[in-house]
Amino acid sequence: MNEDSLHLPAASLPTLKLRAKLLGEIRRFFESHGYFEVETPLLCRESVIDAHLDPFVVELSGLPSADQLLAYLQTSPEFCMKRLLAAGAERIYQLCKAFRRDESGQLHNPEFTMLEWYAVGVDQLEQMDFIESLCRQILRDSNLIQELPASFVRVSYEQAFQNSLAISPLECTVEDLIQAAERTIPDDIPTNHKGEKEGKDFWCDLLLTGCIEDWLKEQRAVFVYDYPVSQAALARVSPTDPRVAERFELFLDGIEISNGYRELLNAEELERRNVIQNQLRIDQRLQPLPETRHLLSAMRQGLPDCTGVALGVDRLLMLALNCDSIDQVQAFPFSGV
Repeated sequence: MNEDSLHLPAASLPTLKLRAKLLGEIRRFFESHGYFEVETPLLCRESVIDAHLDPFVVELSGLPSADQLLAYLQTSPEFCMKRLLAAGAERIYQLCKAFRRDESGQLHNPEFTMLEWYAVGVDQLEQMDFIESLCRQILRDSNLIQELPASFVRVSYEQAFQNSLAISPLECTVEDLIQAAERTIPDDIPTNHKGEKEGKDFWCDLLLTGCIEDWLKEQRAVFVYDYPVSQAALARVSPTDPRVAERFELFLDGIEISNGYRELLNAEELERRNVIQNQLRIDQRLQPLPETRHLLSAMRQGLPDCTGVALGVDRLLMLALNCDSIDQVQAFPFSGV
């Protein structure tokens, strides 16, 4: 980049004005539906324990009052928002920055804008309706919404694999998934993969990204729901099928926009899952994360039955403006700072 233009933002000023308008529309939508906005810390001594999410670590040695040396930039405001639910809040939302290591590219930035919300007494089907209304309202003037189907498609994780690959991700073996990948997306298979040792989730994710997302893109707007239990660390197991959890994602033009689930309420079950996730982190040569004491305390006191959703604001704006990368809708992405 030329030194004379090094200071310029990545997004144009008209784009940044549209971004500001979008954030205002989001706030008005949630307030009109009885939610109130909250702010929670971005730096905490605990973090979501997930083998697939790696937080940035911050040393606290310069703080004389610190009772431990490390803290974490939050990958999601989830834990503190759930503490507010346990304290009596019923409908809350937050627009904030979230941080994730090893995430950079067309759809990723180490620092990004997240919209997250929780509603007590609402299930995943009701939240899907809510998200569709949200998208149609805040993007009503964009070409994206005008081109979407009259109703967003809803398909189970199982059905998505059956439609695209004629394979059951819940019943098949790892070898079945490897063969499907070799048959359909051979160029997407990492050269250093460990075969069956990678596990089903690795191969399912590879097939979802490399093959099934093409089908999702054809449908334009799709909710995929009932993910395998192994892919839903903080979601409640389905009461009708113990193989799946009450988790869902929204894909617009084949791009994941939001992720939601009916929340796990059992503290002992969360402790058990945390042990599993930390072991997976160790297996991947990642540092284990400290136990989530504050969330466990909230759950033991009584976390109400609720559903939570996280939505990527940068991705949604990217699609709405027909951009190729989220860098084009951020003033200063990491590549420019």
